[in-house]
Amino acid sequence: MHLIALRCSNHGDREAAALCSRCRKPHCRECVTEHDGFVLCNGCLAAPEAEAHARFRFGSAVSATTVFLLSVVSLLLLFALLGKMLLAIPAELHEGTVWHSEEQP
Repeated sequence: MHLIALRCSNHGDREAAALCSRCRKPHCRECVTEHDGFVLCNGCLAAPEAEAHARFRFGSAVSATTVFLLSVVSLLLLFALLGKMLLAIPAELHEGTVWHSEEQP
C-alpha cells in the first residue's frame, strides 16, 4: 500500500506524509517531526524512550571509538613485532654471503 493512500492516525481526513520511525503509524505533516535523523510522531517524541534512544546512540558511538582505538593499538603492536623479527635476521642473509660461506670444490 502506498503512503499517499494512508490517512493520518490523529487526523483521519488528512493524507499521511510519513511513517513514524518508532511506532510505524502514518501521520500528516503536522503530527511528525525529525529528531536525531529519525521521523517521529508527537507521541513517540514525547515518550521517555526518546531519550533512552539518544543515549543508546551515544553508547554505540563510544563503543565504535573503542573498537577503532583497539584496532590501531593492535596494528601498532603487530608492526613492532614484525620489525623485531626482521631485525633478528642475520646481516649475512641480506648481503648474500651466507650462501658463499661453504667452500666451493
